[in-house]
Amino acid sequence: FLAFTGPNPYAYASILFEGVFAAVLTYLFHQGLLAWRNKGGLRMSAEELFCLAVIAAGVIAGSSNLIWGPISVKGLLTRLALLFAAAIGGGGAGAGAGAVLGIIPGLAYTVVPEAVSNYAFAGFLAGCGRKFDRAGVIVGFALGNTLLALYVRELGSLTQIMAETGIASALCMLVPV
Repeated sequence: FLAFTGPNPYAYASILFEGVFAAVLTYLFHQGLLAWRNKGGLRMSAEELFCLAVIAAGVIAGSSNLIWGPISVKGLLTRLALLFAAAIGGGGAGAGAGAVLGIIPGLAYTVVPEAVSNYAFAGFLAGCGRKFDRAGVIVGFALGNTLLALYVRELGSLTQIMAETGIASALCMLVPV
């Protein structure tokens, strides 16, 4: 990197930050995968769950360019994670997961500031429907996801949003929580 751009303070700071970031992520990935292998999801501590959440966020952010037909894998995984968080934790967990999942596109090279509030609202509504089991979670998420559709100006994007929501909802119904 420095060989092509020449030495300057910004380049050194960038390399230092990337090195520290890589070291911290290596530790988090190691701890998360070790907990996953040894405990298998049973009685994990908050730190181990945080490590697994960082791994999941990395997988979602890394899948930003994977597209199958009108469906992006990132959008599908984001919606599926949001549905599971709302089904397990309720409205607060759904809103929190929605806020975090809305920030992930900004980390993966595309900035969509309204996605944070849209996903948080959709997660909150999905969690509020938890009393009615998975069907209530899915209906709440679909209602909240219509807010996301209001910002869409292209028909192709609206089709993609609805297809990703439908497939994520079907997968949520199939996977036991």
